[in-house]
Amino acid sequence: VEVRKKLSDKLTIAPVSIFSDYTLEEFAKRKPASKQDMINIDGVGSYKLKHYCPAFLETIQNYKAKV
Repeated sequence: VEVRKKLSDKLTIAPVSIFSDYTLEEFAKRKPASKQDMINIDGVGSYKLKHYCPAFLETIQNYKAKV
């Protein structure tokens, strides 16, 4: 949710325009390791994959490194 909020503030768009709560929940459950993993999650299309997913992947990888 933090990453989505930061991106939405930076891009001056609504947070839900980046990813829905459902998609964020799927990221949390599945903890995708690559863009290929992310594209298989509902709510992730090619545009969002290219423009938004790198920030989320970095956050997920940092989390996985801590646990």
